[in-house]
Amino acid sequence: MLKLFFPIVALLLGISILVLPQITYRRRINDDVKFSYLNCFPYEVVITYTQRVILLALGTLFVMFATQSYISTIIRCTNPMYYSALLLQVVSLVVFLGTLSFGLDYYNTHIIMDVIFFLTQIGGDIMLLVAVVTRGYFPYEFNMVIGIIMGVLGFILLALLFIPQLKKWMYMDKVEENGTTIYIRPKVCSLAIVEWIFFLAQLINMILLIINYFVI
Repeated sequence: MLKLFFPIVALLLGISILVLPQITYRRRINDDVKFSYLNCFPYEVVITYTQRVILLALGTLFVMFATQSYISTIIRCTNPMYYSALLLQVVSLVVFLGTLSFGLDYYNTHIIMDVIFFLTQIGGDIMLLVAVVTRGYFPYEFNMVIGIIMGVLGFILLALLFIPQLKKWMYMDKVEENGTTIYIRPKVCSLAIVEWIFFLAQLINMILLIINYFVI
Protein backbone atom coordinates (compact mmCIF):
# COMPACT_ATOMS: atom_id res chain seq x y z
CA MET A 1 0.00 0.00 0.00
CA LEU A 2 2.93 2.38 0.58
CA LYS A 3 3.69 2.15 -3.15
CA LEU A 4 0.27 3.73 -3.66
CA PHE A 5 0.14 6.03 -0.62
CA PHE A 6 3.36 7.95 -1.26
CA PRO A 7 2.69 9.06 -4.86
CA ILE A 8 -0.91 10.03 -4.06
CA VAL A 9 0.23 12.30 -1.21
CA ALA A 10 3.09 13.68 -3.34
CA LEU A 11 0.63 14.44 -6.14
CA LEU A 12 -1.72 16.28 -3.77
CA LEU A 13 1.18 18.29 -2.32
CA GLY A 14 2.39 19.16 -5.82
CA ILE A 15 -1.06 20.34 -6.82
CA SER A 16 -1.16 22.46 -3.65
CA ILE A 17 2.01 24.24 -4.77
CA LEU A 18 0.56 24.64 -8.24
CA VAL A 19 -2.61 26.39 -7.02
CA LEU A 20 -0.98 28.33 -4.17
CA PRO A 21 -0.77 31.64 -6.11
CA GLN A 22 -4.54 31.55 -6.59
CA ILE A 23 -4.69 32.07 -2.81
CA THR A 24 -1.65 34.21 -2.05
CA TYR A 25 -2.12 36.70 -4.87
CA ARG A 26 -5.87 36.96 -4.33
CA ARG A 27 -5.14 38.53 -0.95
CA ARG A 28 -2.55 40.98 -2.27
CA ILE A 29 -2.71 44.60 -1.21
CA ASN A 30 -1.10 46.07 -4.34
CA ASP A 31 -3.22 45.36 -7.43
CA ASP A 32 -0.15 45.94 -9.61
CA VAL A 33 1.34 42.71 -8.29
CA LYS A 34 0.01 39.96 -10.51
CA PHE A 35 0.96 36.34 -10.99
CA SER A 36 1.19 34.52 -14.30
CA TYR A 37 2.44 30.99 -14.90
CA LEU A 38 3.85 32.31 -18.18
CA ASN A 39 6.38 34.68 -16.65
CA CYS A 40 6.58 33.94 -12.91
CA PHE A 41 8.81 31.26 -11.45
CA PRO A 42 7.64 28.56 -9.00
CA TYR A 43 9.41 30.32 -6.12
CA GLU A 44 7.26 33.40 -6.83
CA VAL A 45 3.94 31.73 -5.96
CA VAL A 46 4.13 33.49 -2.59
CA ILE A 47 4.59 37.10 -1.53
CA THR A 48 5.15 37.39 2.22
CA TYR A 49 7.74 35.76 4.48
CA THR A 50 5.07 33.65 6.20
CA GLN A 51 3.82 32.42 2.85
CA ARG A 52 7.39 31.53 1.87
CA VAL A 53 7.71 29.37 4.97
CA ILE A 54 4.50 27.60 3.96
CA LEU A 55 5.82 27.13 0.41
CA LEU A 56 9.09 25.63 1.63
CA ALA A 57 7.19 23.34 4.01
CA LEU A 58 4.97 22.14 1.16
CA GLY A 59 8.02 21.79 -1.09
CA THR A 60 9.91 19.77 1.51
CA LEU A 61 6.97 17.43 2.07
CA PHE A 62 6.51 17.06 -1.69
CA VAL A 63 10.17 16.12 -2.13
CA MET A 64 10.00 13.64 0.77
CA PHE A 65 6.88 11.87 -0.47
CA ALA A 66 7.94 11.92 -4.12
CA THR A 67 11.31 10.45 -3.12
CA GLN A 68 9.57 7.71 -1.14
CA SER A 69 7.34 7.08 -4.16
CA TYR A 70 10.36 6.23 -6.30
CA ILE A 71 12.05 4.25 -3.52
CA SER A 72 9.00 2.14 -2.66
CA THR A 73 8.47 1.35 -6.35
CA ILE A 74 12.08 0.58 -7.27
CA ILE A 75 13.51 -0.89 -4.05
CA ARG A 76 12.76 -4.50 -5.02
CA CYS A 77 13.87 -4.18 -8.64
CA THR A 78 16.97 -6.16 -9.51
CA ASN A 79 18.22 -4.29 -12.58
CA PRO A 80 20.91 -1.76 -11.47
CA MET A 81 19.56 0.69 -14.07
CA TYR A 82 16.52 1.24 -11.85
CA TYR A 83 18.77 2.44 -9.05
CA SER A 84 20.53 4.85 -11.39
CA ALA A 85 17.11 6.25 -12.31
CA LEU A 86 16.20 6.45 -8.62
CA LEU A 87 19.36 8.38 -7.75
CA LEU A 88 18.83 10.86 -10.59
CA GLN A 89 15.18 11.45 -9.66
CA VAL A 90 16.04 12.01 -6.00
CA VAL A 91 18.75 14.54 -6.90
CA SER A 92 16.30 16.29 -9.22
CA LEU A 93 13.70 16.56 -6.47
CA VAL A 94 16.15 17.87 -3.88
CA VAL A 95 17.51 20.47 -6.29
CA PHE A 96 13.95 21.52 -7.18
CA LEU A 97 13.51 22.38 -3.51
CA GLY A 98 16.63 24.50 -3.89
CA THR A 99 15.02 26.45 -6.76
CA LEU A 100 12.14 27.24 -4.41
CA SER A 101 14.57 28.39 -1.72
CA PHE A 102 16.85 30.56 -3.87
CA GLY A 103 15.22 33.00 -6.26
CA LEU A 104 16.85 35.11 -8.93
CA ASP A 105 18.26 37.34 -6.18
CA TYR A 106 20.78 34.49 -6.00
CA TYR A 107 21.13 34.41 -9.76
CA ASN A 108 24.08 32.05 -10.22
CA THR A 109 22.83 29.63 -7.58
CA HIS A 110 19.36 29.50 -9.12
CA ILE A 111 20.66 28.93 -12.64
CA ILE A 112 23.05 26.18 -11.52
CA MET A 113 20.22 24.47 -9.65
CA ASP A 114 17.99 24.76 -12.72
CA VAL A 115 20.61 23.04 -14.86
CA ILE A 116 21.00 20.20 -12.35
CA PHE A 117 17.21 19.98 -11.87
CA PHE A 118 16.60 19.70 -15.60
CA LEU A 119 19.40 17.28 -16.47
CA THR A 120 18.84 14.88 -13.57
CA GLN A 121 15.09 14.68 -14.16
CA ILE A 122 15.67 14.02 -17.86
CA GLY A 123 18.28 11.40 -17.00
CA GLY A 124 16.00 9.75 -14.43
CA ASP A 125 13.11 9.41 -16.87
CA ILE A 126 15.28 8.11 -19.70
CA MET A 127 17.11 5.72 -17.37
CA LEU A 128 13.77 4.21 -16.37
CA LEU A 129 13.14 3.53 -20.04
CA VAL A 130 16.55 1.86 -20.30
CA ALA A 131 15.78 -0.16 -17.18
CA VAL A 132 12.51 -1.61 -18.46
CA VAL A 133 14.08 -2.40 -21.83
CA THR A 134 17.06 -4.22 -20.28
CA ARG A 135 15.31 -5.87 -17.32
CA GLY A 136 15.96 -9.43 -18.51
CA TYR A 137 14.16 -12.20 -16.62
CA PHE A 138 12.19 -9.96 -14.25
CA PRO A 139 9.39 -8.50 -16.41
CA TYR A 140 6.99 -7.79 -13.54
CA GLU A 141 9.16 -5.38 -11.55
CA PHE A 142 8.01 -2.30 -13.48
CA ASN A 143 5.36 -2.02 -16.16
CA MET A 144 6.88 -1.78 -19.63
CA VAL A 145 4.34 0.77 -20.94
CA ILE A 146 4.80 3.03 -17.91
CA GLY A 147 8.57 2.90 -18.33
CA ILE A 148 8.27 3.77 -22.02
CA ILE A 149 5.96 6.72 -21.26
CA MET A 150 8.44 8.05 -18.69
CA GLY A 151 11.26 7.67 -21.20
CA VAL A 152 9.32 9.53 -23.87
CA LEU A 153 8.56 12.25 -21.33
CA GLY A 154 12.28 12.48 -20.63
CA PHE A 155 13.06 12.99 -24.31
CA ILE A 156 10.34 15.65 -24.57
CA LEU A 157 11.90 17.49 -21.62
CA LEU A 158 15.31 17.18 -23.26
CA ALA A 159 13.94 18.76 -26.44
CA LEU A 160 12.65 21.72 -24.42
CA LEU A 161 16.20 22.67 -23.49
CA PHE A 162 16.96 23.39 -27.14
CA ILE A 163 14.18 25.89 -27.84
CA PRO A 164 15.76 29.14 -29.10
CA GLN A 165 13.74 31.31 -26.71
CA LEU A 166 15.51 29.75 -23.72
CA LYS A 167 18.73 31.53 -24.69
CA LYS A 168 16.98 34.91 -24.38
CA TRP A 169 14.90 34.32 -21.26
CA MET A 170 16.64 37.11 -19.32
CA TYR A 171 15.85 39.85 -21.86
CA MET A 172 13.51 42.56 -20.55
CA ASP A 173 10.89 44.58 -22.44
CA LYS A 174 11.58 48.30 -22.82
CA VAL A 175 8.58 50.59 -22.28
CA GLU A 176 8.04 54.33 -21.98
CA GLU A 177 6.26 55.61 -18.88
CA ASN A 178 5.73 59.33 -18.33
CA GLY A 179 8.64 60.08 -20.65
CA THR A 180 10.92 57.69 -18.78
CA THR A 181 12.28 54.45 -20.23
CA ILE A 182 11.85 51.50 -17.91
CA TYR A 183 12.49 47.80 -18.31
CA ILE A 184 9.88 45.23 -17.25
CA ARG A 185 9.64 41.46 -17.36
CA PRO A 186 8.03 40.24 -20.60
CA LYS A 187 4.63 38.57 -20.49
CA VAL A 188 6.26 35.28 -21.46
CA CYS A 189 9.48 34.07 -19.80
CA SER A 190 10.77 30.86 -21.35
CA LEU A 191 12.82 29.78 -18.32
CA ALA A 192 9.86 30.21 -15.98
CA ILE A 193 7.67 28.14 -18.31
CA VAL A 194 10.31 25.40 -18.54
CA GLU A 195 10.59 25.25 -14.74
CA TRP A 196 6.82 24.80 -14.50
CA ILE A 197 6.84 22.12 -17.21
CA PHE A 198 9.55 20.14 -15.42
CA PHE A 199 7.60 20.40 -12.15
CA LEU A 200 4.44 19.24 -13.93
CA ALA A 201 6.45 16.35 -15.39
CA GLN A 202 7.23 15.20 -11.85
CA LEU A 203 3.52 15.28 -11.07
CA ILE A 204 2.90 13.21 -14.20
CA ASN A 205 5.52 10.75 -12.92
CA MET A 206 3.56 10.45 -9.68
CA ILE A 207 0.42 9.65 -11.67
CA LEU A 208 2.35 7.04 -13.65
CA LEU A 209 3.66 5.46 -10.43
CA ILE A 210 0.08 5.24 -9.16
CA ILE A 211 -1.00 3.54 -12.39
CA ASN A 212 2.04 1.26 -12.18
CA TYR A 213 0.80 0.01 -8.80
CA PHE A 214 -2.39 -1.33 -10.40
CA VAL A 215 -0.94 -2.77 -13.59
CA ILE A 216 2.18 -4.51 -12.33
